[in-house]
Amino acid sequence: MRRTSPTPGAVRAPPWSDWARLLGVACAAAVLAFVVAAAAAPDWLARLIRHVLPHVTLRHALIFAAAVGVLAAVGSLVPRDWGVRRHVDAPARLARRIGAALGWLVDRPPWGVVVAAIAGVAAAGWYVLSRATSVPHVFSDELIHAELARTLARDGTLAAHGYGFVTPIIDSVAYLVTSSDVSAYRLIQLFNVLVMVTAALPAYLLARRALSHRWALVVAALTVTVPWMSYSALVMTEAAFYPIFLLFVLALARALERPMRGRQLVLALALALACAARTQAFILAGAVAVAVLIYGWARGRFRATVRAFLPTWLLYGVAGGLVIAASAAGRVNPLGNYSVLLHGGFHPHGLLLWAASNVTAFTLSVGVLAVVAAPLGVAVLLRRRASDGEASFAAAAVPVTLALLVTVVILSQSAYGLGGVHERNLFYVAPLVFICAFAWATRGFPRPWLLVAATAIVLIGLAALMPRGPILPYSEAMSFKLWSQLGHDQVKLARVMIVAVAGGVLVLLRLRSAWPLVFVVALSAVAAAAARDYRSPQPRALTPQYTWVDRRLAPGDTAMVLWISAPKEPCPATAPSSPLPKMAVYTEFFNSRVDRVGEIGGANPARGLLADALEVRPDGVITKNGAPLRPRFVIADARLEFAGRRVAALRASDLRPADGDAGYALALWRVTPPLRLAKPAQVLDPARLRRLACTSPGAAHGG
Repeated sequence: MRRTSPTPGAVRAPPWSDWARLLGVACAAAVLAFVVAAAAAPDWLARLIRHVLPHVTLRHALIFAAAVGVLAAVGSLVPRDWGVRRHVDAPARLARRIGAALGWLVDRPPWGVVVAAIAGVAAAGWYVLSRATSVPHVFSDELIHAELARTLARDGTLAAHGYGFVTPIIDSVAYLVTSSDVSAYRLIQLFNVLVMVTAALPAYLLARRALSHRWALVVAALTVTVPWMSYSALVMTEAAFYPIFLLFVLALARALERPMRGRQLVLALALALACAARTQAFILAGAVAVAVLIYGWARGRFRATVRAFLPTWLLYGVAGGLVIAASAAGRVNPLGNYSVLLHGGFHPHGLLLWAASNVTAFTLSVGVLAVVAAPLGVAVLLRRRASDGEASFAAAAVPVTLALLVTVVILSQSAYGLGGVHERNLFYVAPLVFICAFAWATRGFPRPWLLVAATAIVLIGLAALMPRGPILPYSEAMSFKLWSQLGHDQVKLARVMIVAVAGGVLVLLRLRSAWPLVFVVALSAVAAAAARDYRSPQPRALTPQYTWVDRRLAPGDTAMVLWISAPKEPCPATAPSSPLPKMAVYTEFFNSRVDRVGEIGGANPARGLLADALEVRPDGVITKNGAPLRPRFVIADARLEFAGRRVAALRASDLRPADGDAGYALALWRVTPPLRLAKPAQVLDPARLRRLACTSPGAAHGG
């Protein structure tokens, strides 16, 4: 049979094109089914996912990684002429064919479509998981941002608070379009997911400066896979700052590559937006100056680069002068509430220890390999023969990473750091680390021994210097929470972590493929997300019960939460755990008509914020600075009685029926002014007050 020659100019389809189309249809169908299930039955899908998450522990992850490593080693050691080698190579050939088919699939659509699809799938997955977070977790932060958003929606004003105003502006939309604070809270979680997954777009554009299209897509996917995406379930600034930070780095890299006035203006606007999202971002202004110096040195045109940024230096001078003048006049505090972090002293030894803790925690969170490879990638991208786009990315990535690390170390050493590491203030640099690591791997794994030795000494040394105290199973640090699954002996865990970092260095010395980097990052992300799964014991269907105050009060009426606790000795360890502290916080969070909080004897341990300090006179009248209080309504422990009429109650058994009726409840009273306890001995008698605070309602009936 005579073969016909192809038509001139025709493009021949690859021999596996039919299989690629079939694989593409199957992948598209699976993705569509996942998105549809996330929209139609999110709770069912969440339960399905959570049947798997408890089994993704650190032990399982390490066993799985070791098994893959052993198979790869066997495949590389067995001679090709052995029959077993053909069987070992079969999975590799299949993987290469699948990879080629998927590569052909992602190359056909425009890059924006593929990145949007990645972000859409990530949004569906994280939204499904966020639905298990039915109530706040980080009370002080979430209370602050929710109240700011609620005030902006209700009054159209945004008070000067020093936390940034981007998050309250976004969240205020939820309070504008809903009448229930519970519905607004759930909308905010959805907004957070949608905003946070947009980080895939600037991550892709940054990656394209140093990587191919396909590897840039891998970076975009990992950007929205990192375990810190679980912060989208919380009412905090992390969701908005993640994409804004990457946009700033992109603007900085573009300005370094071509320092035109327009690009420098965009950079200034990006910096202003970052500062509006988180006031700590002011330190990024210094990172811009350092990036200019690094880029000028790397390209061999130091003076020309510095002169090219004259518009930026002039803008810095004008803005700095205005800020200094406004600060001197008492009108502006450039660091907002975070300026208190600078009031304490900074000991070099303490800074070093907290730098070691935070760097090690972040290194373990992304699977070690990427952090070890990142400095090698920076060296590759800053070489003279590298392109301007590659050098501009590396010159931007290094100082912004160090700048964020400085803020985290200062926070950790301060009294406000609460003795722990703060990955949630550092994870934004993860996509930059991935890009640098993949740039090194895709350029042939160059290993300058001096840099390799320096990287190994620094990372292993920091792991060895890390103090043992922050390694706790209940730590907010996802890495420590994950690694604490191996036990509770902090000294032993610290040694295991040092071995893990050292093992990562050794593995990198033998690395011959970039895919182990991807595999380890993805495996670490899944394991860390499973360890730090923000699930609330409060059933989602019963959360609307917390709006009990708004439902009972008429428009214009407001209520005060009154918290009373034993002022001196804590309750014994055998005392029953009271749900009232969290019930009081959730009542404040989910009711817009709760306008203030007062405390007698001590603060609510679950709240984490200052409240009005109140006193009780012998006649039972409650005062502030000697003046009697006259609220129309008050919310307090149902065992307390006030002069007035009790109009509603919220019982613990109504919120968590599975726990049974423990008798705990909050009561809403219409007050006969002034605010007065009907039985002042309940509070004035220390023994009765301690009995009230430390015993269940079944054992003490209010005195």
